[in-house]
Amino acid sequence: MGKKIKKSKTVSSSVCRVHKSKNFTLLNNSFLRSSNLSLASVGLLGRVMGLPEEWDYSVAGLVFICKEGKTAIDSALKELKNIGYLVVTKLYANMTASKGIEYVYDFFENPISEDEADKHREKVKAEAKAKVSG
Repeated sequence: MGKKIKKSKTVSSSVCRVHKSKNFTLLNNSFLRSSNLSLASVGLLGRVMGLPEEWDYSVAGLVFICKEGKTAIDSALKELKNIGYLVVTKLYANMTASKGIEYVYDFFENPISEDEADKHREKVKAEAKAKVSG
């Protein structure tokens, strides 16, 4: 008895290649695909997520690295804050090394609730006080 020979099916395929440099950022799809965010806010959040952690997150700094002006940046920041992608914490003079009022901007890949934002602000304030005290 002879061996049965299986016919192989020919499958046509395409090759898709993405060429990336070593200097790239992985982004969470949740904000990229969110229908709750304007394109400007998605773009700003993507830009921020691509910055190094030690970058100074100030409105003036964002205006400097973006084509849009301060009004557009402020509008996108307000939208990110309202939806939960941004928490801004105001630190008072007794909480800062500079002895002046400072603002801490914390960006999140996924939106957080107002309760979570409040807890986060308290944590940031406590860490700031401990840093100045100790």
